[in-house]
Amino acid sequence: MEQLIVYAILVLAAITLVTAMLGIASWAAMHYGGPEKNQYNSKIFAGIAYFTLGLNGLLCSYFVTENHALTYILSWVFGIMGVFILRSGLRLRKKMKGR
Repeated sequence: MEQLIVYAILVLAAITLVTAMLGIASWAAMHYGGPEKNQYNSKIFAGIAYFTLGLNGLLCSYFVTENHALTYILSWVFGIMGVFILRSGLRLRKKMKGR
């Protein structure tokens, strides 16, 4: 069981890394004259990155011996923040596609 959790943590960390890099690249392209779709792409990628970071923290809290409650609370905060950022990116995408 613990080995399966470790593999899930590694996969979530890889997803977090890739989506964070895509979000940063979209954000940079948005500020340097890229297409308009980068406005919502950067938020969508950032939301996914924060959400997977929160999930990763929840899985890691199983292994943490000190500050277990703090890890658990911060994981929920990052997950909820990711959901809000993702929702704002999806709403912006819907609004821009409707034009």
